[in-house]
Amino acid sequence: MASLIPFEFKKLLRRQSVFGAIVVVLLAIGGLFYQHFFNGQISGSSADQVHGRAAVAINQQIAEKHTGYLSDDLISRILNDYAKNQSDLKKKGVYSVVSHYAISHLVPKSTDKLIAINSTDKPLTFDNVHLKSREELGSALPLKELKLGNFAPGISCLM
Repeated sequence: MASLIPFEFKKLLRRQSVFGAIVVVLLAIGGLFYQHFFNGQISGSSADQVHGRAAVAINQQIAEKHTGYLSDDLISRILNDYAKNQSDLKKKGVYSVVSHYAISHLVPKSTDKLIAINSTDKPLTFDNVHLKSREELGSALPLKELKLGNFAPGISCLM
């Protein structure tokens, strides 16, 4: 029985149609990975001033700076840092994935704040920023026990 399996694989690989199908599947998978890892939001477009590994490094620095247990202070820091740095990041063509996702998911009425930040080149400041409630987030755990961090983009696996 053990010798039958390799024999059947050899028999299948002799057919050109099977070999062609394998090549087509590998090319399709390669195309999907290329699109995600090399032209994704984290690595930026090749037309941007900063793209590729440099853009990923900037996103990792931002993520490391904002790692910690969820609190009003942490989300306030994230929002104000995003507002302060967004005009520079926009000029470079870098999309701050971590900050944008944290703000959009954790801050109430975040759309208004993000539109205000992205529509001006002046740094904005936000006071009294609070997290969404535990019920709004749908969390079973108390928010003080949840930690924001562990940002590892897929492209870092290829570096």
